[in-house]
Amino acid sequence: MGNSKSGNNALAALERERQALVLRKGGATFEAIAAHLGYRNHSGAYKAVRRAMRRTLQEPADELRALEAARLDDLQRGLWAAACQGDGTAVDRVLTIMARRADLLGLGTPQAC
Repeated sequence: MGNSKSGNNALAALERERQALVLRKGGATFEAIAAHLGYRNHSGAYKAVRRAMRRTLQEPADELRALEAARLDDLQRGLWAAACQGDGTAVDRVLTIMARRADLLGLGTPQAC
């Protein structure tokens, strides 16, 4: 079996980031978090809290995007045959669904300010 030392280190780092986030939520300063969890300085604690926050927010957002994309796929699938047969209303709805999917997945053309 392979060496699990790097896997254990990664898990330990994730747990330490989680603890840093919990401490910060509780009002601890970055200096206090660094001292408590063994970061070299407040900067290390700050970076750990930021990584934990990104991870905490990103994963649910990714899951929601996947769910919404699956819903759009289902809707499009239901309209596809009619659109391919030339039903104008179905074509318009499929194009609307496709535009929504592009927006959801960040595939649309960036808009100028």
